Amino acid sequence: MSKQKTTLPSELTTDEVNQYEATCQELATKYSAPKVHVCVQFKPDTNERVISYVKEPNYETKLYLMDKSGELGMHMAGEELRKICQLREESDSLTYGDAWECDKYKLGVAQFCLGIITIALNQFKKK
Repeated sequence: MSKQKTTLPSELTTDEVNQYEATCQELATKYSAPKVHVCVQFKPDTNERVISYVKEPNYETKLYLMDKSGELGMHMAGEELRKICQLREESDSLTYGDAWECDKYKLGVAQFCLGIITIALNQFKKK
């Protein structure tokens, strides 16, 4: 008898979204962060979820990353935010490991972090 791979839906269900939001709130309390963001990626063959949690950077980190994005570019700033604010203990090891299999997921989290930096930059520009 051959084993069939179970493929999850390619979109998050409402229950999954609610579960991730609840987890983010719990982690924000646990880590004394104003907010925790969740980055959900999918494994190509099975749609298995690869989850990473990133805490909202503090004021000084936001300033540092805004400077870094101007000096070295947004992608390096996104990677720096991933390194500084990713909650490794709560995240899938594929999103921070050193093996080559991890690269695409680390890049995904770094790209996700670009959004956090962009929001900070846009808020700064509005003032």
